[in-house]
Amino acid sequence: MEAIKWKEKQLELSLKPVLLKAPFDGMVSMVHHRSGEKVLRGNPIITISSSTASNVIGYIRQPIQRKPKKATS
Repeated sequence: MEAIKWKEKQLELSLKPVLLKAPFDGMVSMVHHRSGEKVLRGNPIITISSSTASNVIGYIRQPIQRKPKKATS
């Protein structure tokens, strides 16, 4: 009987909404799932894009004429 009550409590908790927090500030750029949908573990719910770029990757053709410099702001 205790096991059944524990399982019911576990199912009730899994149906409650969960507060999600992003590890950085940004804007929602894509919504993959809406409220009320079931989502498999590991699947993205939304995509958040940072409002400021922290890293830019560029490719330079050979031969290099000028050495690239870091821009100052």
